[in-house]
Amino acid sequence: MDYNIEFSCFCGTGLIRKNNQDNFWYRGHFLPENHDDYEDPGAVVSAATRPVFCVFDGMGGEACGEKASFLCADAMDKISREPRPADSAVFFEQACLRMNDTVAATARALQVGIAGSTMTGIAFDENEITVCNVGDSRIYRYADGELKQLSKDHVMEVVPGRKPHLLQFIGVPPQEFRISPYIRKKEIRPGDIYLLCSDGVTDMMPEEMIAEVLRRGHDMTISARMINKLSLRMGGKDNLTGILCRIGDGRTNQ
Repeated sequence: MDYNIEFSCFCGTGLIRKNNQDNFWYRGHFLPENHDDYEDPGAVVSAATRPVFCVFDGMGGEACGEKASFLCADAMDKISREPRPADSAVFFEQACLRMNDTVAATARALQVGIAGSTMTGIAFDENEITVCNVGDSRIYRYADGELKQLSKDHVMEVVPGRKPHLLQFIGVPPQEFRISPYIRKKEIRPGDIYLLCSDGVTDMMPEEMIAEVLRRGHDMTISARMINKLSLRMGGKDNLTGILCRIGDGRTNQ
């Protein structure tokens, strides 16, 4: 199937946090370890390039969160330059394990207790998309007027009023626990929109509010900026990152 992907990205500190521990990766683009706010102008890319988009939400004391999310993005950049498996599920499984080993080894070398990151990603292939996540950063599909979560939250039982602890994240020492990325596939359908985001978005915006933004039919750049601004208006208590992707026709501008 010949199609393109229109996309846009934002990554911000929010209104409460002093530093930005989120990061992302797509087509060789990601932020340095120490960074502030970022808004992508948006673009269109051909599915023939098999594009991949990822969001990372770092965690850990001092600067460990920024380092962990940066290491994930940097590792993904290196992995993307290598021959890619035909099956994107295999690609994501291998990538997650390599990112995990990199972050865990760095934390051990720096002698820090916690340095980790969530990960959520989407890979576009000829007739299907593959989504993957570790942790609680999410990916949604907006189709037929409805927003549905495709990722799986790796968290302990949710207690009202409390942030649940993660059961899995990138950076777990391999000798303690082998991470198990959640991976699933979906068929390609023109017009479908995918949102990858850190919990700085979903903790602020109810899913129905996100769906309402997407129902308006704006291009991905405007929609991404609206989600960013509404997340801030609703409190902006955490770093917030989002990537919007819409499946279109075969015309591209790059």
